[in-house]
Amino acid sequence: MHKGVYFGKNFAEQKKKILILGESHHGKEKDKGNSAKYNTCDVVEEYLQAKRGEIKMIRSLYFFTKIAHAFDSSLNCQDTINFWNNVAFGNYIDVICGIKDNYAKSYIYENNNRDRLNKDLFEFVNKNRIDCIICVSKLVFNALPEPPIYSNSSGVSTSQFLSSETYTNNLKLCKNLLVYSIPHPSGFGFKPKKYNEILNCLIIGG
Repeated sequence: MHKGVYFGKNFAEQKKKILILGESHHGKEKDKGNSAKYNTCDVVEEYLQAKRGEIKMIRSLYFFTKIAHAFDSSLNCQDTINFWNNVAFGNYIDVICGIKDNYAKSYIYENNNRDRLNKDLFEFVNKNRIDCIICVSKLVFNALPEPPIYSNSSGVSTSQFLSSETYTNNLKLCKNLLVYSIPHPSGFGFKPKKYNEILNCLIIGG
């Protein structure tokens, strides 16, 4: 997990604890392979400031809004802010990756990084009692240990990790974990309303 995972201000109070899991922070060629100078939480906080009108529009406005709308496409501005106040957001890869290149994939699968990243993720999930992960990267979803995977016509893939099982490199969970995968919001085919039927039942507070 990249440093400084974001926790919504109401996250600790939620009955169902949800982690939105992105792939990585992206930067210039010279920065690839290095940790970002900023924390992941800084990016989300900047987004929330923009939604509240405290700063001007920023690049990530589309990204985070579309994720919230994948749960409920009818959310208004305040609803969207409330959504992010109730979830956690982190990035699976702990270093800066390139833009529209294969660096993220090569990084995951070289030098046992995949095993290390999964270990970090499982430890994070156990520490924070995560019930459900929403991956917004097929690459990340496919890099996780390999329980059975189910897909449906809406384009959502699902897998379940059981606390009774031991996964690659002796990874274990303290509670069952449900994982969904939806396409990246920047993709041409990303249509938030398509995913509402699957994800709306997870809406925070349930």
